[in-house]
Amino acid sequence: MRVAHIWPKHDSNLGDHFVQRGIVKLLQERLGSFEYADFSNKRDALSAEEPVGITRDSVARINRSDLLVIGGSNLYEVTGGRWGVVVEPEALAELRAPVLLIGIGSGWSFAFPEFPLFPEQVREQLAGLHRLARGSSVRDDLTARVLNNHGIGPCTVTGCPAGYVAERDMQPVRGGTVGVAFLPKRMYAAPTWNPRRRRSTTYRRRRVITALFLGVLRELQARGHSLRVLVLDGDDEPLARRLLGTGYVYDPNPDVMLEQIAGCDVIVGFRLHAGIAGLSFGVPPIPILSDGRNVAFAETFGLLELSVPLDPGGVAMVLERVELALGPKRSLWESVVQRRARFSGVMRDFLVRSLA
Repeated sequence: MRVAHIWPKHDSNLGDHFVQRGIVKLLQERLGSFEYADFSNKRDALSAEEPVGITRDSVARINRSDLLVIGGSNLYEVTGGRWGVVVEPEALAELRAPVLLIGIGSGWSFAFPEFPLFPEQVREQLAGLHRLARGSSVRDDLTARVLNNHGIGPCTVTGCPAGYVAERDMQPVRGGTVGVAFLPKRMYAAPTWNPRRRRSTTYRRRRVITALFLGVLRELQARGHSLRVLVLDGDDEPLARRLLGTGYVYDPNPDVMLEQIAGCDVIVGFRLHAGIAGLSFGVPPIPILSDGRNVAFAETFGLLELSVPLDPGGVAMVLERVELALGPKRSLWESVVQRRARFSGVMRDFLVRSLA
């Protein structure tokens, strides 16, 4: 059995690697051992000989596979008129391998808070892939609505594959460690006196979330909590070092950072996949509703009332929810873990149907 997989393989964002590990685990459960060949979703190859996406350079290799899996975190988001996989129309017309679309998300990012609309070329490519697909699963209800709004489908909401890397029951409080995902540098508002920059909408939004992040760290430390700041993107480490010195954990190995997440007792999710991976380990997540990705995660898993919006009172809201998660009210997250378990069954049923 040969499986080709298109995903953000060269991204420094470890969340993409958490998703990849979840996908491979699920496929191995269903297919047993297989030969695995992965392709980057975009033109970021490390050498000229490395094929990417669905292009004239990759399609022949993909067609030698028994299955093409397309699965990553935010591949259905559109930036600059393109979705997350580079596709050449002539290569798509030559694609013969069976396709499996698994756990893909849409919505909007912090940097581009735009309504999720597909340009016609994107809609045609995604509709064409769905016609070829044995099955299509998406990570949340929002993504299912986005596809349906464009006449693309059918799809099954299965949750994100990163939520299945461990699948543990709710864990008891151990050392009281509060994991805080480090703020992505694209959200950080560096100090500036430039009046034009200070007036920009993007900078003002950055100031709000930067103040929330730094305020949460300050107050958690003031209250004596055991704090673990999780840097989940190598591109963010220089900023973490500048702001926190050595007061953070980072390793480029995704498995090491998954262990760090598993060792926390609650996760404050300034990054989506910190919370999703935490939930996989039975650790209560507190999503920060900074973008459509986190909103969709919170909505799908019944987490909205346990999440925190970008609000002037956000620091106090985070602290309140941390105390709930570390105290007798930790049981509030039990239904969230149970919902993840139900989605696990949906994911397995989806794979049985799609890979029969």
